[in-house]
Amino acid sequence: MAPSKGKAGLTLGGIGSSLSVADVYNVAAKKGKVALDTAALEKLAKTLAARLKGDVKVKDAEPEETNEAAASGVAKEWLSDPESRAALLVKLTELINSGALRPAALQFFESVLNSQVTLSLPSSATDAPILRALAGGADGNWNAPQIGVQQEKAVETLAGNETGVSKPPGLSAAEKVAVGQGIAASVGVSALAVFEAERLVEIIDAVGALTCEALGAVTTGFDADVHDVGNPHKCQVEVASDLRSLLEGSTLVNPRKGGLNTPAVSAMPQWHGPLRGTVRSASSAVRVEFASGGGAPEGASADGELSGGGSKTGGAEYVPSPQVVIDTTVLLMMLRRVVGLSVDRICELVKALEGLEVPEGQGASKDPDALVRTAHDALAKLGVAAENASTTMAGGNRADGVSSQIPRVKIARDALSGVQTARGIFAAEAFLAGKLLKAKETALAGKVGGKGGKEIGGKGEGPKETPKNEAAKANSNDEKKQPKDTKKSPESAENGAVKTTGIESGVAAVSLDGPTGKADKKAVQETDGQAPSTSGAPEANTADGRRQPKEGSADGKQKSEGGRGKGRAAKPEGGSEQGGAERGRGRGGAKASEKAEKKAKKGGVALGKGTALVKEFVDGVFAREGGEDRAVLAALSVALDPLSKELGELVGKVKEALESNAARRKPKIAKGARDFMPEQMAIREKAFATITAVFKRHGAVSLDTPVFELRETLTGKYGEDSKLIYDLADQGGEILSLRYDLTVPFARYVAMHNIAKMKRYHIARVYRRDQPQMARGRYREFYQCDFDIAGEYAPMVPDAEVLKVSTEILDDLKIGDYEIKLNHRKLLDAMLDICGVPAEKFRPICSAIDKLDKEDWADVRAEMVDDKGLAPEAADKIEPFVRLKGEPLALLQELQGPSSGFSGHAAAQEALADLALLFEYLGAMGALKRISFDLSLARGLDYYTGVIYEAVFKGASQVGSIAAGGRYDGLVGMFSGKNVPAVGVSLGIERVFAIMEEQARAEAERAKTTLRKTQTEVLVASIGPNLLIKRMELCTRLWEAGVKAEFLAQPKPNMDKQLTYALEEGIPFMVIFGETELAQGIVAIKDLKAGVQENVKEGELVAELRKRLSTQQA
Repeated sequence: MAPSKGKAGLTLGGIGSSLSVADVYNVAAKKGKVALDTAALEKLAKTLAARLKGDVKVKDAEPEETNEAAASGVAKEWLSDPESRAALLVKLTELINSGALRPAALQFFESVLNSQVTLSLPSSATDAPILRALAGGADGNWNAPQIGVQQEKAVETLAGNETGVSKPPGLSAAEKVAVGQGIAASVGVSALAVFEAERLVEIIDAVGALTCEALGAVTTGFDADVHDVGNPHKCQVEVASDLRSLLEGSTLVNPRKGGLNTPAVSAMPQWHGPLRGTVRSASSAVRVEFASGGGAPEGASADGELSGGGSKTGGAEYVPSPQVVIDTTVLLMMLRRVVGLSVDRICELVKALEGLEVPEGQGASKDPDALVRTAHDALAKLGVAAENASTTMAGGNRADGVSSQIPRVKIARDALSGVQTARGIFAAEAFLAGKLLKAKETALAGKVGGKGGKEIGGKGEGPKETPKNEAAKANSNDEKKQPKDTKKSPESAENGAVKTTGIESGVAAVSLDGPTGKADKKAVQETDGQAPSTSGAPEANTADGRRQPKEGSADGKQKSEGGRGKGRAAKPEGGSEQGGAERGRGRGGAKASEKAEKKAKKGGVALGKGTALVKEFVDGVFAREGGEDRAVLAALSVALDPLSKELGELVGKVKEALESNAARRKPKIAKGARDFMPEQMAIREKAFATITAVFKRHGAVSLDTPVFELRETLTGKYGEDSKLIYDLADQGGEILSLRYDLTVPFARYVAMHNIAKMKRYHIARVYRRDQPQMARGRYREFYQCDFDIAGEYAPMVPDAEVLKVSTEILDDLKIGDYEIKLNHRKLLDAMLDICGVPAEKFRPICSAIDKLDKEDWADVRAEMVDDKGLAPEAADKIEPFVRLKGEPLALLQELQGPSSGFSGHAAAQEALADLALLFEYLGAMGALKRISFDLSLARGLDYYTGVIYEAVFKGASQVGSIAAGGRYDGLVGMFSGKNVPAVGVSLGIERVFAIMEEQARAEAERAKTTLRKTQTEVLVASIGPNLLIKRMELCTRLWEAGVKAEFLAQPKPNMDKQLTYALEEGIPFMVIFGETELAQGIVAIKDLKAGVQENVKEGELVAELRKRLSTQQA
């Protein structure tokens, strides 16, 4: 049974639904009620009644012996109310799903969640003490301070009409065990952290993008080609794309001259992306724990028996899953890096505000370092928490690393506090970015308004030029010669100090007021002069996220005065008193704004499509709070609360902008893939038909397997190339990968179905996460055409037939000259053994040797010695062997001679005997002339055990290998334990297509035609109106006769247009008629290649066309 959303809130125990992190957060924040499913409770009651062998003795609600903390009257540390409620909700979900408690006990916990009391469970680094406290409370142990109405009031009962909490029902021993075990507390707190993190990652990219515009940053680090290098994190590519979309249309970034170029900007995709991925992983892990019951042991029931086959005192030890705590640890580490980048950008914003020449009150405060210090302090605390968590997880308390003593709750609480810290830091960044942009707007308006600002306020009504303004004007063009006077008046300095304090306290209130204690709250209280909240972050939020100042407060007064439009304390959106005064006096302010806007448009100044929304959001907060720093920052912090209505609306608008920008961006195909045009598909279809015909000619049957396999099926089969396997992100509960080739899936198929003998072919797509080389036919998605023979046969007979199939295909495709390089894996291993290569280095050295067709010996030797750790003398001994190549029989005779290096090696002699037999068979089949015996051929795949070969095109096109294969006698046994000998070849069809397409285009160019897209043989054309139906009738007769025909779907097509279409498409014949021909019962057949036209009777049309088509094809 799982939770579902009912009309009254969240229903627990419903069928077919699931608990989400949003559900947990809403209930923890007292934004939603819970209800136990009535049917589930009734079913549970009936089940328990049937299972009970006697009456269950339930103890009365009497206090138990208390621990040391209980005896002292107050616990040393408490979970916040939201954390306690989250733990209880996850535990209640687990309990109703497992049927481990009686309905009365479940309903008691339900009443606690639905009450408005402040639930405070005693804090602990691990789950057990917290869950035991829950069990104690349900057992009536309220005098012990394990659960209290408030943290300050330890000895107080929860039950009573004033709280809405029902009387504790008392628990049996088995019920206490069920409540007290598991990891529901840490999972619940982790759910809070994950939900806040989900909301945070939805906005941080937009805030960072806004900062880029405020700073005039260089954002070329977001370009697509930067993130296409190698195999970047998937979310890194997503974030880079989102940042480009957010900044699309912006003229503020990438200025022609200057521009801030800093890792704090360019590294956003590299860190924001993995954070996004970590949050997704953590969310998935938490959902898995919800579904699995929060880590409770299976079968715990109210009657004291275990239905899962275990026992309360014996059996296997329960080990909870480590995935949630691993993901929350990584979340902390990612937050540390992301917040670090934000703090660096804050430093740049403060520096820019200090250096910007703007009217008083618009720049940075007197002590700009105060905000920076506060941000750095928050970052330091986050760093300590991340370091402690990572150190704990790296060490562990047991060899398995998943000990129940891992401080799961502490790590979860640190993660929650870390997300809230990050939220405060990004609120400060948004505040400063908005302030800097507003300051620049004001400065631009001043420049547009004219000298000394006279035009800003209108004709003669603006502020007069002061000596200070004149001095600023005089110095504006001589900044390099004369330093600016940065001193402020005493009044300005005082205002700056107040603002600094406000900024400092605003960040501290959000960033440092974690849910773990009161010390930070008191510090904020002293700084801000306001009473701290008594509950955790979720409870402090309102439904719409708006800050509501009390009537008569400083904020409220300021807003009231601002509403009148002329009070000296009222500040407009621009934030300056001067602008507010002008707005109250006349139309000068509006004129200046209009002029500034026209200037901006004329100069091409514009925000990005997405960042404009964030700027509008920040400006709205500035306007609402009257432009006062402390109030604006505090309001921004509230607006970024996870449950804020404003945040939800902003995120929705940003997502809409991202989707809209994505729709406008020029579409492109994924790297390493390609589209095939109709004329290319015609070549492919012809090639596939040729290849399939050869396969069927040799008696092979067709087979198909899934495009994805279990990852365990593919790993360990490809050696160093295993890193090129594509793993699937959404795996549906299984760890899956896209197939790397068709051979391993075939071996898995043979093993699964216990097949003794099979000759099969398979044509399908495979996937490799390689660096594409389009010009050489190397892609990440491509077709392979495989032919394999599995089973026990006479030695080397299947090998010879596979090679014969290869030569037939390449000959029938008529691609030109080629050769098939051939070697034997046992001969290769013997060579390495003779040269002194350790056995454990055989495969790595083979991988290096396999590159000799693309690299010089010096480069391959350097890889062997420097990268693979091979002794230089061994590498030098290999060189003479790998240079041996030539005509098969001649080189075989040389290697079999007494002077050969292989003469005394048993495995080498066995391999040479195999090759002698193979060459004899290939000679009988007429295929030996295409073979080149080459000892440098290695084939890097691990599963080869015998003959190996590779076909290479020898024409002008540099495409490399076009087919390859070999014997793999041990691959099937890797799946079933029973070896089934097998040998096969795989044709690299993409490279063959490249050759065929190049040849087809060259032929078409010589013939001064185009590549044909269709196989149409006849175009039915007409002259005159009202003949469309007749064209349809004639086409139908031709289709039924098996003739490939078409007509133009127009009522009255122009004859020139019909003729042009036939010529362009390479259609050989046209059938032409008009009203006159139809009246005579004839039609005309036009041979477009010969340029002749002849009339035939309509009844003889099909036979005549068949005759002519047959003659033309012959």
